[in-house]
Order: sequence, then structure tokens, then C-alpha cells
Amino acid sequence: STGRVAPELIAEVTGPRTNDDRLQRYAAAGVREYWRVDGAGPTIAIHEEPDAASKRFARVRTFGPTEPIASTLFPRLALRPADLLG
Repeated sequence: STGRVAPELIAEVTGPRTNDDRLQRYAAAGVREYWRVDGAGPTIAIHEEPDAASKRFARVRTFGPTEPIASTLFPRLALRPADLLG
């Protein structure tokens, strides 16, 4: 073991040239929540329940620009996608 631990949460604003293999890398590493903010939308897709073997997340929740969202891991972390792109 390398002693390295995956972050609990990663959030990124993506654009048209965002590297799509990030989903697979983060799932394989065991990141528990990956917030992918589509800067063109703006929308947020929250990828949860990583499966390292398949390199996929088992659950995805998607929210529109004004929908209030909250982290499963950090319940006090709540916002709207539009708040991130003000």
C-alpha cells in the first residue's frame, strides 16, 4: 500500500475540452463524491458510490441551475449550480 487516501469529495467546473476519463480515474481511486459542474449549463451531476473494480460510479444525481442541492457526505454543504458560476 502507498498510504495514499482518495479525497472524499472533488468538484470541478468542466468545459468542452474536459478529459472524460476523470470519471473512471476518480471511481477507481475511491473518491466518494465527484461533483461535475457543466459550465455551459450550468448543471451539476453528483457521482456517488464508486466501484473501483468497474471504474464507475453506481449513482448519479443531476441538478439544474436553480435547484438546491446538498452533499450526502457533508450535509451542511448546500448550494445551487448557478452559485458557482456567478
